[in-house]
Amino acid sequence: MVPRSGLMNYVNWVSSAFDIQPTDRWSQHPNLGFDISMTDIFGALCHGATLYPVNEEGDRIMPARMIAREGLTIWNSVPSVISLMMQARQVTARNLASIRIFNFCGEPLLREHVEALFAAKPDAVIQNTYGPTEATIAMTSLPLRSAGALGIGGASVAIGPPIPNTGMALVGGPNSDEGEIVITGGQLADGYWEDPGKTDAAFRSVIVGGHAVRGYYTGDWAQRIDGQVYFKERMDFQVKVRGFRVELDEVGSAIRDCGWPVACVVKYGDTLAAVVEHRDDLAFDEAELLKALGQKIERHAIPVRILKIDHMPRNENDKLDRKAAASWLEARLKPE
Repeated sequence: MVPRSGLMNYVNWVSSAFDIQPTDRWSQHPNLGFDISMTDIFGALCHGATLYPVNEEGDRIMPARMIAREGLTIWNSVPSVISLMMQARQVTARNLASIRIFNFCGEPLLREHVEALFAAKPDAVIQNTYGPTEATIAMTSLPLRSAGALGIGGASVAIGPPIPNTGMALVGGPNSDEGEIVITGGQLADGYWEDPGKTDAAFRSVIVGGHAVRGYYTGDWAQRIDGQVYFKERMDFQVKVRGFRVELDEVGSAIRDCGWPVACVVKYGDTLAAVVEHRDDLAFDEAELLKALGQKIERHAIPVRILKIDHMPRNENDKLDRKAAASWLEARLKPE
């Protein structure tokens, strides 16, 4: 249940942040059941811009071709779509010539995404946002105007500060610069439909500035570094391996740093296993990759096996499907 005032706050922010013009040609890549599709619908149609739904399967698989064909000026999607474009070698100056704004939400935006997009379209604005559905689509923003911009650190991009009339706190960590993201402000949902137990568990008070205010506890762990907040991982992706606490996304980040930008790490018995997506320009050598990981992460965090898949499974919202990837791995690692 989303308050109307919260949705309007978000729509007003989109209006100012995107400087939407009637001449804009805006993509609608997310399906209608995915909340970030509202960014496209309200953003374009409330300002007389033209909305271009991705209707053809070929355009969904090869979206950069659609950008070029339709002369799109605003692109909004999850970052994984850029990984697909990169794999297909579609991130080119010719394909992206018309774009002025890239907007991303729903997953961590990676350094390699930003570098590839700016290499193809140096004068574009790349905007990274964050916000679970309970925050009425998105509630932070970090606009980037160059590959060397502040906020690109490590493997992922900072999520940016809260937009007007929203707030964010990090709680439960070792200090105020690390912890679970708790969001506050007018964009918070009223709760879950006919589920008061779940509502009470997730929407609780949090102390902000010495006062208790209503907050939503996201289950996302983050860290503030040099004033910028970086998403680290889902709290339920922290596992124990051989008695050690391991963050799956840190292992995934190390694999990405080794040249495999699309990677998924899962718990496998009392160890870890991983799957990486095929690259046309890089031969896969499991032994060499495991050796390289030994230089980046602790020994107990190194997966016992890493397999390559032609195409990483994705869900209906184009996010990486961890459960499907885990099932694929288990089927191939299961003893005969």
